[in-house]
Amino acid sequence: SAGVATSIGAVAGYDPVIIDNNGTHAAIVSDSTSYIYTSPTITAINDADFLPASSVAFLKQVLIYTKRDSGVLFTSNLADAVNYDALDVTTAEAKPDKNRRVLVSGNEALVFGEKSVEGYYFSGKPDGIPLSNTQTYLDYGLAGRDAVCLIDNTVAWLSHLLDFRTLRDQTPLSIADPAIVAMIQGWTNPETARMFSFAAGGHEWMAVRHADGCALWDATTRMWSMRESHGMSTWRVASSVWAYNNNIMGDATDGTLWKLNASTYAEGSNPLVRSSVTHTLGPGGAPFTLDKVELEVETGVGLATGQGSDPKIWMQLSRDGGRTYGTRLERSLGLMGNRNTIVVWQGPFG
Repeated sequence: SAGVATSIGAVAGYDPVIIDNNGTHAAIVSDSTSYIYTSPTITAINDADFLPASSVAFLKQVLIYTKRDSGVLFTSNLADAVNYDALDVTTAEAKPDKNRRVLVSGNEALVFGEKSVEGYYFSGKPDGIPLSNTQTYLDYGLAGRDAVCLIDNTVAWLSHLLDFRTLRDQTPLSIADPAIVAMIQGWTNPETARMFSFAAGGHEWMAVRHADGCALWDATTRMWSMRESHGMSTWRVASSVWAYNNNIMGDATDGTLWKLNASTYAEGSNPLVRSSVTHTLGPGGAPFTLDKVELEVETGVGLATGQGSDPKIWMQLSRDGGRTYGTRLERSLGLMGNRNTIVVWQGPFG
């Protein structure tokens, strides 16, 4: 809670790990090995009946795993993350696709396959895996293992059709407009996107983070926006967890853990990047000239000292339909207290 890191041991593998716990043990699934963490020790799972796992989630009294590169599910023993039984295995059979991820939402374990989603509940049956099917079955699979998250008391995911779905009353509702879907589909290998959620300022946000860009969905307003960090084409944050009464954000570039703070107007030592895009102005595409451009914006709200004490805004002009832009024309947004600052660019522009 004081920001002091303590090493608990090494985890093999390259890709991000998936972690869940049963209240006593934390299970860690990497792309090569699975582990159990019981404070203060982390050890590889060496039970002979444990299968190579690709994801893990906790439901009721068991940890549920998906077997790597297959349609198989298996569970731990009841209230026991260390021991496993060769009989506690089943196969998601609604479609013959491979499982990508298991994620628990409420009292239901959702098994995301390449082209389908199946639901399970904890039935506690004594023979075999203690899970039984719910009525949830969807024809919208998961694009990639990490392209799913919990948000707004349900689950949202990037489907194998490369659109976004959220689950409501066993119905996979679309939540993205065509422009967002087209942008995602234009990313290189969009199935490698990572999704996570966080709450801030009375809003719950879903982030879709990829090397080519980052889209945010506000579950409160149902609106989309983009986010990027200074000098990058995407947001530097790749994960989030609520801990110690703070949003702890994981940095994809160097592993730094940040606290999200609404009163801090920077990302580390870098400035925040913000842009606003309006509809095209003008007489329907015909040539025109502007005598001046004036921006109505709140001014005089800079900080007292340091970064943000002299905030700037700039405009660029394109004369070829937005294909290229001229030099930045910079204006001041006013020092602290200079509320009468006017932001204006004198023309003519044409």
